[in-house]
Amino acid sequence: MNQTHRGKKPGTQRREHAMTQPSPEAADGHESGPSFVVGIGGSAGGLEAFSSFFEAMPPDTGMAFVVIQHMDPDRKGVIAQLLQKHTPMPVTQATDGLRTQPNQVYVIPPNCDLSILRGTLHLMEMIEPRGQRLPVDYFFRQLAADAGDRAIGVIMSGMGTDGTQGMRSLKEHFGLVVVQDPQSAKYDSMPRSAIATDLVDFVAPPPELAARIADYSRRSVHLPIPEHPAIVTGGDPLQKVFVLLRNRTGHDFTLYKRNTIDRRLARRMGIHRIDDLAHYVRYLQENNAELDLLSKELLIGVTQFFRDPEAFTALKERLLSRLTANGPEGSPFRAWVAGCSTGEEAYSVAITVQECQAALPAGADMNCQIFATDLDKVAIENARRGLFPPNILADLSEERLQRFFRREGDNYGVRKNIRDKIVFAPQDVIMHPPFTKLDLICCRNLLIYLVPELQQRLLSMFHYALNPGGLLFLGSAETIGARADLFATLDSKWRIYERRATSSARRSLPEMPVVPAIRASERSYPNSVLLREKEMAPDPVGRLLAELYAPPSVVVTPQGDVVFVHGRTGKYLELPAGKTNMNLYAMAREGLRLELNRAVRQAAVQPEEIRVELADFEVDGHPQPVTIIVRRIDQLQTMQGLVLITFEDPSSLVGAATATRRRRRRLKGKDSEAETSLKKELEQTSDLLQSTMEQMASVQEELTSTNEEMQSANEELQSTNEELATTNAELESKVSELSVAHDDLTNLMNSAEIATIFVDGGFHIKRFTAEVTHLVNLIPADVGRPLSHVMTNLVNCDLDERAREVVRTLVHREEHVESKDGRWYLLRIHPYRTRNDVIAGAVLTFTDITTIKQLERSLRDSEQGAQEAMTYAENIVATVREPLLILDSTFRVVSANRSYYQFFRAAPEETEGRLLSEIGGGQWHNRLLEQQLETVLPGHTEITGFVLDFDSAPTGRRKLILNARRVRNKHLSQDLILLAMEAKDENGAS
Repeated sequence: MNQTHRGKKPGTQRREHAMTQPSPEAADGHESGPSFVVGIGGSAGGLEAFSSFFEAMPPDTGMAFVVIQHMDPDRKGVIAQLLQKHTPMPVTQATDGLRTQPNQVYVIPPNCDLSILRGTLHLMEMIEPRGQRLPVDYFFRQLAADAGDRAIGVIMSGMGTDGTQGMRSLKEHFGLVVVQDPQSAKYDSMPRSAIATDLVDFVAPPPELAARIADYSRRSVHLPIPEHPAIVTGGDPLQKVFVLLRNRTGHDFTLYKRNTIDRRLARRMGIHRIDDLAHYVRYLQENNAELDLLSKELLIGVTQFFRDPEAFTALKERLLSRLTANGPEGSPFRAWVAGCSTGEEAYSVAITVQECQAALPAGADMNCQIFATDLDKVAIENARRGLFPPNILADLSEERLQRFFRREGDNYGVRKNIRDKIVFAPQDVIMHPPFTKLDLICCRNLLIYLVPELQQRLLSMFHYALNPGGLLFLGSAETIGARADLFATLDSKWRIYERRATSSARRSLPEMPVVPAIRASERSYPNSVLLREKEMAPDPVGRLLAELYAPPSVVVTPQGDVVFVHGRTGKYLELPAGKTNMNLYAMAREGLRLELNRAVRQAAVQPEEIRVELADFEVDGHPQPVTIIVRRIDQLQTMQGLVLITFEDPSSLVGAATATRRRRRRLKGKDSEAETSLKKELEQTSDLLQSTMEQMASVQEELTSTNEEMQSANEELQSTNEELATTNAELESKVSELSVAHDDLTNLMNSAEIATIFVDGGFHIKRFTAEVTHLVNLIPADVGRPLSHVMTNLVNCDLDERAREVVRTLVHREEHVESKDGRWYLLRIHPYRTRNDVIAGAVLTFTDITTIKQLERSLRDSEQGAQEAMTYAENIVATVREPLLILDSTFRVVSANRSYYQFFRAAPEETEGRLLSEIGGGQWHNRLLEQQLETVLPGHTEITGFVLDFDSAPTGRRKLILNARRVRNKHLSQDLILLAMEAKDENGAS
């Protein structure tokens, strides 16, 4: 299949070769090349893992190793020199055109991608921006296409998810994928991402990985694949594998191509070091986990976004022309993606349809429904989530990524407008009825794994399911084969076909469920089994004797359906004109039908044989005798319940003709008139009975036709029921998700303890929390009532009026409201917005702020008390005759009394707010005084009688007697120092 690194993103496609199938050298094993090519991916921190891996790897395995590491593009690569210290194998940096050799290690150079074609390495220009480069994914994809089942992928320690998508390609091409145990990895992101796909063959630390890969290579090269006949016998161990798988999973894998089954089994056996298929059967019987892994291996759940981008471009052109011709007003567009795996292809189809819809004339609205099904229920669950790793950057253009996906952490999620187009459901396309009335069926890379007979049956089913002119989209390696009568080719390169109109006036549904082909007569009689010729004639000699001497015979069901014909029965049976009818009574010649009907019905209920002798049976206008022997078959287990009819010609027996003539003469001589009358009456009765039987046969044929139409209608109803069941499963999944989301929301609201009311666009109550019932008189029965009809415990607060104003202006509102019990609440009202940004009501929340209100009141009371205390203190200070200063903790003047200003003849603006050392011309600057003041506040001490010499023009030379103490008040934010002074002259007079 074509491998393209990116979608139609301009300037980001690598210059690379196209691989359609593994090369002949790959298929033959590269006789002169390595037995396996091992790709080892990791990030720059994986050197330790690489080293321990190669230390444990034997140097003579015959394999070639290619190391793909995330490296700084601006630094010289030294990984080859570092790894050479840990292995005797030659380690070289890869160069363009270098052919891989056994027992050698190749390392990717910096700032390039590495590809491989026919065993030769090719360097590719890396043009993606840093942060979006995925060299491991790229090499794994190329390795899968080139080496097929000789490819081994190893994912080591590394950051990100690089390698996960490439690993899927390896699995699709029968390669082996192993992963380092995350617990042993320095960086476990790459290993864990790979393990999450459930496609990994085994997980182990690097040394054990090396040992198991070496053992796998030795065993796989010499593993004998048993030959399996087209029809297996009960003793075949492969058939036992199928039985175990069916019992475990309910799926029948016998219809898968034998080559695919053999290669998958050989890989699993090689992993477990089992050389004999019978031993592997025993291992499966003892290990249900291995049965699960084997079934996943056979289901081949490998896909990617826009696989073969040019094919999707061609599909888009066909769909667009079809939608433009039909117009948007037609019936809904319906598509079915069969074998969708984890959903990438289904989402690709949905995106393509969405892009087609965007290209339709303005205003066109097209209803689209896409059904996506797969056997693997786990894959369906992953597809439903619509969450994909960053590796999808390699398959999607930047425009599609931005338009149809959203970033969710490290992953990308499909947007709702695309997700809602698809219904995911588990379905077995082989056994379950199809969807019907479809415009598109996408079944890519599924048919190639099925036997040709089953492919033809599925194509017939697809033809039935499609509308006239509907499109069938197959994989690049698939074709319609011999069913050109059902489909016309629209694009032979990209396998796009159109449903042809059939000649039948009525659409016929293929037989469902699809099982290995059986005869029509066997379906009519469920107790019968397939009659093999070897059971009728066990050997060639016996068959020849039976043909020469055994009389002509037929085997029928009790209803007359022919199961087996032996010998030449043309004298007695012939095909009727018109529609083919293999019923004994329709094929019997004139004169035999009535006797055969009677004898068969009689033989079905009694063990003895019934003999019917007819003397005047006409053949080509000549009467001749015939003996019919009818007996029920009870001897053979495989034929029990059937009836054997033998036609004997008495003329071939000795004396038979003479005896017949004598009998006729004797009967003729004894005929009387009464006997003649009775004969005539009997003939009339026989004719009447014959006529009645013909009418019954005609009625039966009409009933059969009606029954077929009813069956067809029933199948369509069954298909519709299947669609309804699918839709119901999808709805159940959504209901489950909504239930979880509802529980999460309820727990969040209850834990937040915020009183909340939700109202709809008509301002009717939709929902409320229990906390709001203390403020608004609500009970559960009030849901649906208008908000204006509800009584509240709030003071002067009309909730309905406020909610309407918010919805009208689209401006949220906040205010403090008081309840009748004296509590305060912060009322917030916001518009209720849906995901589509539609205003659908309002949300009212009440947050209790009573404590905050009490704190505000206390703060106001404190401020008022402090102001009163300050005024009180100032009045006291103003009346004191001695000069006073009030200082803060930094000795800055807070205030001074009137006596101070009069004594020192100073002004307030020269004093207040200044440091004590800065006033009075600097005479207050006294180090001893400052040391004493420093002890007043922290030490709760007082200064008494401190003498300070003071000389100024207003006061003259004076001695100041200073006293200081701490001032405290509960309303003041800090403690202050009260400094009082008494002035004395040189004689000591005050």
